[in-house]
Amino acid sequence: MTMTRMIVAAMLLVASVAVHAQQGKWQQLNKVVTTLYSQGNYPKALSVAKTALSVAKDELGKKHPAVASAHTNIGLIHKSLGQYSESEAAFKRALSLRKQLYDENRDVANSLANLSSLYRTMGRYKRAEKFGKRSLKMREKLFGPDNPSVAIALDSLAALYNEQSRFKKAEPLSLRALQIYRKAYGPEHAEVASSMNSLAVAYEAQGLHDQAEPMFRRALDIRQKVLGKNHLSVAASQSNLAFFYFSQKRYDMAEPLFRKALQTRKKALGRNHPDVATAMSNLASVYRKQGKYRKAESQYKSALRIQEKKLGKSHPSVAITLHNLGVLYVDQGKHKRAEPLFERSLAIFESSFGPQHDEITSTLEGMADLYREMGKEKAAQEVELRVSRILEERKAKN
Repeated sequence: MTMTRMIVAAMLLVASVAVHAQQGKWQQLNKVVTTLYSQGNYPKALSVAKTALSVAKDELGKKHPAVASAHTNIGLIHKSLGQYSESEAAFKRALSLRKQLYDENRDVANSLANLSSLYRTMGRYKRAEKFGKRSLKMREKLFGPDNPSVAIALDSLAALYNEQSRFKKAEPLSLRALQIYRKAYGPEHAEVASSMNSLAVAYEAQGLHDQAEPMFRRALDIRQKVLGKNHLSVAASQSNLAFFYFSQKRYDMAEPLFRKALQTRKKALGRNHPDVATAMSNLASVYRKQGKYRKAESQYKSALRIQEKKLGKSHPSVAITLHNLGVLYVDQGKHKRAEPLFERSLAIFESSFGPQHDEITSTLEGMADLYREMGKEKAAQEVELRVSRILEERKAKN
């Protein structure tokens, strides 16, 4: 049976750089970029960010730290728009300039981390690991092994390993990061909560539910106490705990947490932000499992409208929502309504990630199930054969 995809919302802060005495037009534009980005208006943010880059070059010279930050901003926005090739090019420009200016420093390490995160999103795990390790090594060299910036790199690598089901490599990294944060900030700090969440994800993935649940809960408690109940990080923790209950089929526990996360994001970001759409889609998935099909369809369609308007019709998040809406129709026996949604979802994933990404094989497997339920046995077998070929090619490469 086809699986529902759950989406994790991640608010990214647009990078900035202090230009000290030079309070020029570039900084003013950068503030506009930050505001537009936080509002989820990524296309407009990208347009202003490109202007800011041009102005920074004119005001400060082509080899100024502000120019590298401007490239970073552009890379982050392209990434949020699902434009990964453009994001990679911008991040590489930022890294190249920073290496010319500094050789090794915090900004160079951050550029390496940006590329690692991008490659992880693209499913290019070997490159993600390579850049993540370089960032970690540089931070350890610059700041020592117990610096919080080292913990950030550790958590990022742990997340990469968790995504690849390499839990034995992820767990010690998360534990070390947690120890660093506790030593630096004390037992109750937002970064401590973030690291606890990463560790809980690893425990959950390994089936260690009795260890994962209290850690998810503790992370939520810390964030509520330190940041207040209406902070976006609290909404993230509510979603994390809800994901845990969803995976345990404890839908009555997951639903109120997803609803709270949605309400918080609406209040903080407005009703038409991409992260609000993510929260809608996640809540819809719970409704689907509960058999509340009308509610689920309404939430999925609302999420899809926001995503298509804010992110464009070819964004991977759009593909995920299309897939989930298709699964909902399959559950109701509405196969003809589901088929074009799966086909469109597949086309978006292929365009975004290439032919061998995990999203491709997952979508194809869902389509094979659908074709079989529709009585299209030959079509189902052809799709399954394609999946087998992709997996064999992927195995040969690795």
